[in-house]
Amino acid sequence: MVKTAKSAFQKFLRWRYVGENPFATCEMPQVEFSLPRPLTDEEIDKMLAASNAPLKRVIGILVHSGMRPNELYNLTWKRVILGKNAHLYIQKDGALASEKPIQRG
Repeated sequence: MVKTAKSAFQKFLRWRYVGENPFATCEMPQVEFSLPRPLTDEEIDKMLAASNAPLKRVIGILVHSGMRPNELYNLTWKRVILGKNAHLYIQKDGALASEKPIQRG
């Protein structure tokens, strides 16, 4: 929000709509970035225990393929190529978008 306001007022200043940028001295807050941690086997087991059969299949695909939920949600059979050696090839716009090795567990 601060960055957007600072940028907007900078434009207003250039266009001479305002005399000064009140956000010029504002500094962006520092945000610590961290990657999400993978689920533990125990957490996966708890999710599976609390899920019905269709959801267990979805969780199994996500866990064993490494797909993101949105990748699975947008997946259609038209874009899937089941390869040898248990690999799932996902196509996007006719080109190979990603290869997901399926781990059997």
